[in-house]
Amino acid sequence: MKVTDVSAMILRYQYDNAIADAQNYFYTRSAVIVKVKTDEGIEGIGESACFGGPAETTKYVIEHELADLVRGEDPTNIERIWRKVNDRTRQHGRGGIITAALSGIDVALWDILGKKAGLPVYKLLGGYSDRLLPYASSGFYSVGKDAQKLAAISGRDFAMQKSRSGAIRTYLCRRLKICSARKNAFIPWRRSWNGYGPAARRQRNMARGSWSM
Repeated sequence: MKVTDVSAMILRYQYDNAIADAQNYFYTRSAVIVKVKTDEGIEGIGESACFGGPAETTKYVIEHELADLVRGEDPTNIERIWRKVNDRTRQHGRGGIITAALSGIDVALWDILGKKAGLPVYKLLGGYSDRLLPYASSGFYSVGKDAQKLAAISGRDFAMQKSRSGAIRTYLCRRLKICSARKNAFIPWRRSWNGYGPAARRQRNMARGSWSM
């Protein structure tokens, strides 16, 4: 089996109410969907990371650089393809957009392998269960979304909750106006836990890389 084509498409959603993380402000959310075709008719689907930059650049790298490195390869040789792409893009890759673009191709190759083997990918990876423990993510900051609304947005029927804490003051305090003067770098995430009860496990996403040590 050989790879015959690699393509990508962009899906985009326009927010009614813009969101922010610790460093950036977003009016849209995008996804780069990758399709890998083979000469046996098996197709794999994956999603490339594009958060933090234009989805168009990730799509371009996939179709105009990485696709040429993947065509003609046996799609079941996933590690070989990963190493080949990583090596051939060494001078300007090794992280950033190259790794982001390759991520969707890698997922699509695993999808092909699972379809070829007739097994779900989690079993190919050695998984022993068909169950996952879901957690409620409090999501991103946005206008009008205070700590009291986080639990309601995430729901109450989850065993775990993830909250965000800390940010660059410019984005949250000046633009979203959700920081207090006393603790201007924090959204009061502790109060958002009250709706989950004492048994809920909590996770925190601290500052998303916006703080120095």
